[in-house]
Amino acid sequence: MDKTTLRWLMTTREGREAMLGVLDLTGVYRTDFSDGENTNMLLTGRRSVGTDLLQEIRSLEREDGEDGLSLEYRMLREDQERQRRAVEKEKEDFDFYKE
Repeated sequence: MDKTTLRWLMTTREGREAMLGVLDLTGVYRTDFSDGENTNMLLTGRRSVGTDLLQEIRSLEREDGEDGLSLEYRMLREDQERQRRAVEKEKEDFDFYKE
């Protein structure tokens, strides 16, 4: 993977959000298992792609004060913040309809 392109992607909020979406599809942050051997092979293959992507991200050298690991952490913190805001909005919407 081209490091310049990956850094460009990971230094934009939208790029980090897109990368997290891809990583979510791979299941790299989950430990899913199934009773079916074929399903487990599929999950393992997906996770392998995710770990390869994370390895590429984490190997980005420091530039402008951030290396790949700090970019990954920023991506995860932004996702936590998006989830927190979504929960607050849902609560506000529920309270609005409750009144």
